[in-house]
Amino acid sequence: MDYYLGIDAGTSGLKVVAIDAHGAMRGTGSASYRLSTPRSGWAEADPHDWWTALCAATRQLLVAARIDAAQIVAVSFSGQMHTLVLLDAQCTPVRPAISWADTRGSDERREIEGRIGRTRLIEITGSPAVTAVTATKMLWVRRHEPEVWQRARVAMLCKDYVRWRLTGTVATDPTDAGATGLLDVRAGVGTTGARRLGHTACPPASDLSIDRRGRARFAHRGERDGCAPGRLSASGPAIKSAPRSAAA
Repeated sequence: MDYYLGIDAGTSGLKVVAIDAHGAMRGTGSASYRLSTPRSGWAEADPHDWWTALCAATRQLLVAARIDAAQIVAVSFSGQMHTLVLLDAQCTPVRPAISWADTRGSDERREIEGRIGRTRLIEITGSPAVTAVTATKMLWVRRHEPEVWQRARVAMLCKDYVRWRLTGTVATDPTDAGATGLLDVRAGVGTTGARRLGHTACPPASDLSIDRRGRARFAHRGERDGCAPGRLSASGPAIKSAPRSAAA
């Protein structure tokens, strides 16, 4: 029987669920991780903890439900929005992820609205500048951690990091992209302000599906291999290899 795996990467834990072809739930799994608060108003996480949790939760589900990993034919992702993950040219995190709950970007939030104007910003991005959105976090890193910023090449969200670890694909979806403060929601492209942030780029917003052999397929022009900003990896490891990968 074929099964569909749903993955939800939350703020303090990750959950997985297996659904059969008739829509019936056949198994679940979960694993928790820590959200650190090194300073007042700060909230950070280790992206590797999300991957470790995914592997543990998936193993838990497969064993409890007696499902062979090869029976997983498709995967769906959801997760915490806004959280900033910065990767270098080798797609290695350059610092802990800055959580959506982090409020350190108050000055950056005011700067963004002051430069663009609240009404104009809402027209472009669909929301005002708040400390939760990814744009304020990126601006904070550029200003307060310039050495880290210089090493960063890709900015992505929590769910997209987990998906990259599973499939080798650097991309996001329109819904999450629309909550970053970096997407012109009218045109579906990055804002001028996002481009002015410099060399660090956000993944393209693509409609993504994963076939039964774990290969990512996009409704997006110009599919290309690679892990560089603005590039898509059109293939990745098979889904069946995911439970074994954590041991490496």
